[in-house]
Amino acid sequence: MVRKCVRFWMVSTCLATSGVAAAQEAAPAPQSVAAPPAGAADIIVTAQRRSEALQDVPIAVSAFSQEALKSSRLDSAANLALQVPNLNYSQQLYGSSNFQIRGIGYSLVTTAGDQGVGVAENYAPIDRARITDAEFYDVERVEVLRGPQGTLYGRNATGGVINILTNKPQLGENGASMTGEYGNYDMVRLKGFVNLSPSEEFGVRVAGFYLDRQGIMDNVYTGNEIDSRSLWSFRASVKAQPSDRFRVTGIWEHFEEDDSRYGVRQACINDPGPESVAGVPVNNAVARAYLSEGCQQASIYAPGALQGHNNAASTLSGQLANLIGAISGDVNAGIVLPNDLRRTSLSVDPSNKVVSNNYQLTLEWDPTDDLTLSSITNRNLDRTIQSGGLPAATTPFNEGPLTPGGVFTDPQIGASQFLQVNNYNVLRQRQWSQELRLQSDFGGMFDFNLGAFYYTAYRHNDIYFFANGQTLYVQTVVPSAYVDPNPIPDETGHNYYLSHSEYRLKSKAAFGELYIRPTDTIQITLGARYTHDDKRQPQTSLVLLTPGRGLRTGVLQRASFKEWTGRAIAEWNPTPDNMVYASYSRGYKGGGFNPPAEGNPNAFFAPETVDAFEIGTKNSFLDRRLTLNLTGFYYRYNDYQYSVSEGLTTVTRNIDTTIYGLELESIVRPTPEFSVHFNAGYLKTKINSGPNNLSVDPYDITGGDDSLVALKNTSIACVGPASGVARLISAINAGLVPASALLGACPTAAAPNGAFATSFGLPTSFGVPTDITGNELPTSPKWTVSLGAQYDWDVSTDWRLTPRVDYHYQSSVWGDVYNNPDNKAKGWSNVNATLTLANPAKGLSVQAWAKNLFDEDAITAVGVNSASLGLTRRLYLLEPRTFGISLTKDF
Repeated sequence: MVRKCVRFWMVSTCLATSGVAAAQEAAPAPQSVAAPPAGAADIIVTAQRRSEALQDVPIAVSAFSQEALKSSRLDSAANLALQVPNLNYSQQLYGSSNFQIRGIGYSLVTTAGDQGVGVAENYAPIDRARITDAEFYDVERVEVLRGPQGTLYGRNATGGVINILTNKPQLGENGASMTGEYGNYDMVRLKGFVNLSPSEEFGVRVAGFYLDRQGIMDNVYTGNEIDSRSLWSFRASVKAQPSDRFRVTGIWEHFEEDDSRYGVRQACINDPGPESVAGVPVNNAVARAYLSEGCQQASIYAPGALQGHNNAASTLSGQLANLIGAISGDVNAGIVLPNDLRRTSLSVDPSNKVVSNNYQLTLEWDPTDDLTLSSITNRNLDRTIQSGGLPAATTPFNEGPLTPGGVFTDPQIGASQFLQVNNYNVLRQRQWSQELRLQSDFGGMFDFNLGAFYYTAYRHNDIYFFANGQTLYVQTVVPSAYVDPNPIPDETGHNYYLSHSEYRLKSKAAFGELYIRPTDTIQITLGARYTHDDKRQPQTSLVLLTPGRGLRTGVLQRASFKEWTGRAIAEWNPTPDNMVYASYSRGYKGGGFNPPAEGNPNAFFAPETVDAFEIGTKNSFLDRRLTLNLTGFYYRYNDYQYSVSEGLTTVTRNIDTTIYGLELESIVRPTPEFSVHFNAGYLKTKINSGPNNLSVDPYDITGGDDSLVALKNTSIACVGPASGVARLISAINAGLVPASALLGACPTAAAPNGAFATSFGLPTSFGVPTDITGNELPTSPKWTVSLGAQYDWDVSTDWRLTPRVDYHYQSSVWGDVYNNPDNKAKGWSNVNATLTLANPAKGLSVQAWAKNLFDEDAITAVGVNSASLGLTRRLYLLEPRTFGISLTKDF
């Protein structure tokens, strides 16, 4: 095969007789659009499953080559938010990730939910794509498609797709590369590849990655550093091309991680409970603690918000320990955490262990010169085990039969003087997908792309909360409840909280697109997709504190969702450098199951659908030294899914929303050596009126009504009139009823109006509903802005020096759909900088780099924990300043 490599503006590409393929670049700018000088080629992408110039793609797409990612230190998928307009990333509970494009992502806490933004590797969708954790190593290109997807390949997605294209064996070439880095926090990073190809028909490529870094947060309780990284991954690829018409590529990717990854901080100002209710003093210390909501309602930025912990008596474990006299009142009152986002005090250091394997086989056959039949088979196996603790109490247990010397030995927690809560999460996941696709390349008036897709997934998720207060209560009050004696639980114990889920999905789809070119300057794209999702999950009840042993499974929950989606695009190219397009697309994301506590044993939440309208223009001006792309979009979003805490579990609701915004991507190159890029996104989200818009905010169940008082039992929170609570407090003060009477006021199945409603005139409810109509969607910044500049300076004949600076700004975001200002994260900015010295002839480069250069302590997202955890807030953090130096040698 004859190959000719052409150097164009800050990128290189190789032209071969079989088409255009991207190659590794020497020192490109990390742009998402390219503006090469006159006469040069454009960046080639395959966002629409065919090779075409990025500027010719009539959809909003950003693309980054491997060297472009390196030059801006966009190490992982999470960092793409620093460059792509209206892309946002935040962590979620239990190690999951939430990529949001134009406000659409994954705001759920459920095993049966689907991603709003899909992550694909070589076009195959992967629910847990570990390449996003292992950082981008030996990749050809990363493409970010914004807007609903589904008519081209893989799974459907309502928000968009992040497609990671790895480097395949280069046939007929032998080569290798190795990069070593060292940075602060004793960071060591290694990555590289070896490409061996004895002929033009067969090649092997092996790539690897290793990262070890000390923790970036201090746990003052244990004296250890946490939020460390220790992981490695390798990828082995084989490619065979026995003929010009047949190609086979096989890939095995392995990933392992064993560290204390954390990245979250707690916010709470301890709530001691009211001194009086409706003028009646609360004289009993335990009664006062029972009336606490755990944390005071205050901004996450309020003085002391980082220093307190929840009132122990407001939590499930603390209530139980108080009931049996193992503690008295709030044993967390003495906790004073460091007033620093990077320091915390946890009873147990967090642990994060992951093992993942991904297998992929791609077959391509050209039955004629104009047709390609392809098959992509993908198999993914993933296991994650995470554990950690909350701040430990400072007041020891009262001495008793089970707590000699004030010490209790819990089988999962161990021996401790203090009330302690640890979490343990196990997720086992496997998936298999098969895609078949037939695509034409006639080059005339009509072309097509037809495909079929089959996908199966299985997830086994166990979420445990160990609490020695719970075990103490079981052994004292419910001796018939089995106490699991194993340090590593086996699902049999009734002494711990266990949310057990086994979820299965089968998805079938047929899709296709037709491309019509009535003239040389006009193209019409018509696409359609039919999706059938079948979901199953056995109903599993909570067994905490109940007699017996083992899980209790009920009916098999089943749901089937069928949906037609598609898109239509009209594009006009008045000149080779200018294009205008308009499109309509419809996106779909499947529904799922709610827990049986909803009342309906087979209750499920509805699927999402979105009708997306987009207009855009892509342009090159000034002899192709200025690229200017502008996109406007408007979404009608039906049944947006969001999760909310209810009692000891979480349920998912549906609401309708409207989303619209603008996106600008531009690059200017005033000289061949100097380039500047500017990207900006404006996003407006609004919750529409609807039947599900009245909802109780778990953070503010009284709705700001001073005539109501928040109450709790061991599983739920409720509200009651202050006058009725005052009468109950008077009886407690007089010794007529115990303080524990306060835990009987909330409605239960046995007492729908609360156990004391009649005798104390205390009608209770689950809270005052809040109307969320007109509110904005969570974690959806109104503004995202990125600005970058680089200069290529030839310091000698062989050496080039390239300094680069990138700036990113993201405006404030809400923590949830209730838009409570206490849970709003402020806007933040980030600066990355690199200085690269390269000698392409010798295959040698040295780079000094810094990320978060000004060490901003930014809170990127906020989550509110349930009432049973005392309403603490989770603060997700931007990593602190990191810096280092890297050395790369190509062979």
